Amino acid sequence: MGALAGFGGMLAAALVGIFLIPLLDVIFQWLRERLKGIKRRPKPQVTKQS
Repeated sequence: MGALAGFGGMLAAALVGIFLIPLLDVIFQWLRERLKGIKRRPKPQVTKQS
């Protein structure tokens, strides 16, 4: 029974590493971009005139 629990734990850790961590990264990046857009207005672009 101990080997089965060890295998199940390793399988669960691998699935979390493959699917959950990248998904959380995408979610937090989306939130960061969303909150950044609310707090600040975009800076006006300065163009060179020649």
